[in-house]
Amino acid sequence: MKFGSDEKVIHHLQPENRLIIMWAFTKCLTQGFSVGFFFFMLFYFNWIFSMSGKDIKALPEYGDLIVFSIIFAIFAFVLSYIYHRYLIKTINYYITNKRCIYVGGLLKKVEHSVSYNKITDVERSRNIVEQILSISTINLFTSGTTSMRVPMRSQPMPELSYIGLVNSEDVAETINEYVRKYGGTES
Repeated sequence: MKFGSDEKVIHHLQPENRLIIMWAFTKCLTQGFSVGFFFFMLFYFNWIFSMSGKDIKALPEYGDLIVFSIIFAIFAFVLSYIYHRYLIKTINYYITNKRCIYVGGLLKKVEHSVSYNKITDVERSRNIVEQILSISTINLFTSGTTSMRVPMRSQPMPELSYIGLVNSEDVAETINEYVRKYGGTES
């Protein structure tokens, strides 16, 4: 990550390792279940199509089918957990005197920044799991993202999110100060 000559880093943050607990339930478990269900349906329909044209008197052995699906689901969960565990270590958040920056990724490296004059809203939130884990999220909204909605939730999508932060009050206040200093939205 290259910074401008007159740009100085005010905060350099990384998500807490406790974030993996939240991701285990929200991302890894979902991915494991999806893979298990996919393989269950794949094996089931394979059996159905292999029996077409024959006299179907016997039902498939659901016990074996369920065991294989559970094995695939557990394998997918473990792979997803390992991936997300390493992903957390690559994520860096920078707050400079000019912009907010996200850097991270394993398979796809991402560097995304938002200058203060484009930020319209700074939201600090903690869902129930984040409250239990004592972490929080800071969402940065720009005027271009207010029309974008998360499907089925009717909520605006943030331009940049800093997730898994501890003591995010100071960071949110710093961002708000710079947003006020640079005048909010660009004209």
